[in-house]
Amino acid sequence: IAAAPDGRGEPATAVATPASKVRRKASRPKRRTLAVGAALVVVAGAAVAASMVFVLRDSGPAHETAASLPLVAEGYTPKLEPWDCPAELAADHPGVRCQYLVVPEDRSKPAGRQVRIPVWVAPSQAQHPGIPTVFLNLLFNGHDVPITEDVRAYGDAVMFGDRGEQFSQPALTCPEVASVQRQILELPANGPEANKLWLDAAEQCGRRLASEGVDLNAYGQNDTVADVRDLAIAMGWRQINIETCCRTRAVLAARYPGLVRSMVLVAPYPLDSAVQDDISSYSSASQAYYAACHADAPCDRAFPNLEQALSAGYAQFQQKPVVITTADPAGGPDIRVMFDGDRNVSALVLALGIPGALPFLALSLTSNDEAGLASVATFLAETAGLDLADPFAFGRHISEYCEDEDQSISRAGVEAAALAYPLFRAFAHDPWLEVCKRWPTQQRSEVIASSGHASTVPALILTGALDPYAPPAYAKDVARVFREATVAVFPSLTGYVLDAAPPCVAALRLAFLRDPKAKLDVDGCIAKVPQIAFLGTDGAASTPTGIPTTAP
Repeated sequence: IAAAPDGRGEPATAVATPASKVRRKASRPKRRTLAVGAALVVVAGAAVAASMVFVLRDSGPAHETAASLPLVAEGYTPKLEPWDCPAELAADHPGVRCQYLVVPEDRSKPAGRQVRIPVWVAPSQAQHPGIPTVFLNLLFNGHDVPITEDVRAYGDAVMFGDRGEQFSQPALTCPEVASVQRQILELPANGPEANKLWLDAAEQCGRRLASEGVDLNAYGQNDTVADVRDLAIAMGWRQINIETCCRTRAVLAARYPGLVRSMVLVAPYPLDSAVQDDISSYSSASQAYYAACHADAPCDRAFPNLEQALSAGYAQFQQKPVVITTADPAGGPDIRVMFDGDRNVSALVLALGIPGALPFLALSLTSNDEAGLASVATFLAETAGLDLADPFAFGRHISEYCEDEDQSISRAGVEAAALAYPLFRAFAHDPWLEVCKRWPTQQRSEVIASSGHASTVPALILTGALDPYAPPAYAKDVARVFREATVAVFPSLTGYVLDAAPPCVAALRLAFLRDPKAKLDVDGCIAKVPQIAFLGTDGAASTPTGIPTTAP
């Protein structure tokens, strides 16, 4: 991918949206951000270009949902401790209350090491507040947080972090991995040398964390679900609404249907999705983008050969890589980024997941000047996670992945997908395929395989047709688990924007929270969401075309 400069000869930068400040953690995507640096190997599914709406009511599988387990913490009492809110959060939202949930790291040893998990609560603005909505799998990254007015118009909005991540104590950071990113960016993407650097650093991180007394077996889905249960106990809640993207929701719905009143699922993942599914999904997402361009007359006229551009760029850069020097977003020494064909394609996958990048991509795919490459290099460097502080606690995600998901990967399936989609074959060499052999985690959970029971918890499922990480096919798979599911697919959006954008989406969520079994006007909402405003269709020289450097 290359982006031409704007009229001033400098890369144009998009204004950050709330969704770009608080990152909705998409299970594998954030785990892999540091794995490949600029490449971001991320989870995806088969994307669909056209809008799709379907409603499933009382038509689930033959299995019945298990009885709700009691809200009991055996051998300990979950506690809440005061916590000073992050300065930016406190300044922007003075009414927010911040606390830590304190529970055992290993619940079989209630008197042992304790973990502290951040909780922040935005009180409801309703005269008679309804049931709280708990947001899971979020990463705080700046001033804006999804303390949305629509949720607060109904009940409290509660942001609940993950154990081991970001503000948690302990935070399973891996500065060892972050410290090799500069070297990885200078090497062929997912090549043997880059992968060895990454895997060696990951192993060093795991061994250090274990030597510090961290039980790396205590950071999987089982523990996350129990943390949500313990939060309910500590808060005195009898019921909650859940908003999330990730696999936690299926386990919660299966184990505690009495606790969970409703679920809003934004760009969700099936329980059994794995790396072998990702590769075909990246291809499908790019095809969906091509279709969106060809359906737009100006874009179709300006870029009639858009599909061929990616293949041509891949061949060009793979044969003759280009090394670009760009400024370090964190203020350190300049960064060198090697553009070979694999990194170029990886940048496409990353950009497809960023709403602000979608208008730029068609022009970017058809440009290859050095100024444009410099713009993309800056974009990649900023998303590579070069901050040695590792604020997103990378080690936590390796532990979760190795405990819950690694066993679902088919190596043969990965190889077959790489043969079927050769432009995306570098992802078949993802170092995540090997990391669990070197990570000091022994326990393997069966939580993913055992949680596919049909659920009667009402669900509102929102996704974007252009999302390469969790696209419409995934939403349909997830909907099969919920007997009462309303699914809306927005043809011009990715999942990252759905929790912070169009007003009609907020209205849908509020209507759903007020009555989870009400019929929702999803068709009307989809019709109100604008299509992509493709840039570069009226003359590239006069159009700002630098890829935005704000990550999802």
